[in-house]
Order: sequence, then structure tokens, then C-alpha cells
Amino acid sequence: MSVSKQLKALVQLQKVDKEIDRLEELNEKIPNQIGEEEKRLADLEEELEELKQQRLELMKKRDSREVDVKGFEEKVEDKKAKKFSVNSQQEFNSINQEIINLNQKIETASEEYLVLDEEIDRVQDEIREQTVLVQEAEGEVEKFKAERQKQLEKNEEKLEKLREKRKSAREKVKEADEDLLNKYDRVRKKRQQAVVPITEHACGGCYSRIPAQRINEVREMNKIYTCESCSRILYWGGKDDQE
Repeated sequence: MSVSKQLKALVQLQKVDKEIDRLEELNEKIPNQIGEEEKRLADLEEELEELKQQRLELMKKRDSREVDVKGFEEKVEDKKAKKFSVNSQQEFNSINQEIINLNQKIETASEEYLVLDEEIDRVQDEIREQTVLVQEAEGEVEKFKAERQKQLEKNEEKLEKLREKRKSAREKVKEADEDLLNKYDRVRKKRQQAVVPITEHACGGCYSRIPAQRINEVREMNKIYTCESCSRILYWGGKDDQE
């Protein structure tokens, strides 16, 4: 196989490898993308649970104030009944003061009850809004997962064909020059793109200046040349020979 054909075979192999890399990278990202969407949903659900817990605590406090009010009212009635059975003005005045104090407690507890009741209504509104957000997110996440799963399956189908194509391309290069294939593999591990054109008198990979003499040698394609700076395999990037 001529040097020209070897280079073309390498370029074709590299095209396949790059497409495989691209699809494998996309596939690797898909689980993370799904995980991010599931976390978004989980955060919304957690916020909803926190609101429900907040409502529960407020209801407990409100119910406690209601119990306090009833308890104070019962004590007031009890004090009123005792007021008329006392034997002295001092005892009568003392009971009256206790009734006044109890009524103040009733007023305070009742105000707290109303404030808590309003707070419960506010939190309930937030719960309704958050519930809608959760339901919408559930639908979006399920749709997203289905789309990504479909994309994953589609990518895998492409990868299966590309891997067969790569196997064939590697065999072709190996039959022509196994050392060249090994060089390609070594460079690609470090540089990803192992075969690059000379463009604007420079290496198409690291952009180092290529001497005119070396450019002419590459164009003649009597042997394989590499960039002295990055070790990439070079080919002429003129219009007639571009990838």
C-alpha cells in the first residue's frame, strides 16, 4: 500500500475513532443528566415535605392555643362561681383580679390562634403551589428519561456499526504497516487527534511551524512524517488531499 493510501486509511480510521469517542462521551453524560433531573425533582419533593411538616407544626400550636383558651374559659367560669361564696371583700377582689388575668390570657391565646390559623392558610397555599411544581416536574423528568433512553439506544446502535467499521479500518492499516498503527495508537492516547494536516505552513495539531523542506517531503508522500513538536502524524493539507 502506498504512503498516500496509508495516510488516507489512517485519516479514515481517525474519523471513525473520533465519532466513537463523541458518542461514547454523550452516553457517559446521559446518566449524569438523568441524575441531575431526578435530583431537581427530589429537591422539589423535599421542599413539599418541609412545607407539610411546617403546616403540621403550626396546626399543633394552633390546637394547643385552642385548648388553652378553653381551659382559661373554664377557669373563668369556676372563678365566677366562687366569687359569690367568699366571706370577705379581699377574697372577692382577689378572685376578680384572677378573672381579669385569665381574660387577658384568653385574649392573648385567641390572638395567637388567629395568627397561627392565618399562617396555616398561607402555608397551605404554598403546599398547593409546590404540589403543582412537583407534578409538573414528575412529568418532565419522565419525559426527559424516556428521551435520553431513546438517545442512548440510538447511540448504541450507531456505535455497534462504528466499532465494526473501526475494526475493519484498523485491519487495513495493520496489514499495510503495523508499526504505523502502533504509532497512531500511542499518539492518540496523548493527543486524541493523531493524524493532522499541514495548514498555513504549520502542524494542524499544535500549530508549530513546519520547515519548507519538510512540507515538500510530506507533499511527496514517499514516507510517513511526524511533527517534531507533538509527534502527530502529518499529511499535506492542500485542497486535493484534504480529509
